Amino acid sequence: MNLNEKTFYIIGIIIVLAICYIFVNFFLFDTWVCHSSEKQINEYVQKKETKKLNNITKDNKTYHFLKEQDTISIERKSDNQGSGHIGYYNVDINGKTATLTIKIKHAFLPESPEVKTIKLNQ
Repeated sequence: MNLNEKTFYIIGIIIVLAICYIFVNFFLFDTWVCHSSEKQINEYVQKKETKKLNNITKDNKTYHFLKEQDTISIERKSDNQGSGHIGYYNVDINGKTATLTIKIKHAFLPESPEVKTIKLNQ
């Protein structure tokens, strides 16, 4: 192999890896968002950070529900219903239906999204 063939081969591998990265992020982004949100809320619950819990809940019912839990389990019921830098998900939190709104900084970068609000639907 000469230098031109090696360069072409390396560039081809980089392009294939970039395409795979985009597809993986596209298909797993919603799962990543729910996992990150669950982790963030569990941190607030387990450390008893009531001020942070109060900031992300939309009403007293949701606040008291989260405050009384030992751990939170989020199960996604829909894909992102929002647009732009706001994500909107229908979820189950410990078996109760809720809406989860998150702030997305960059749609395809694997960073933890920030929970904006959460509200029980029932």
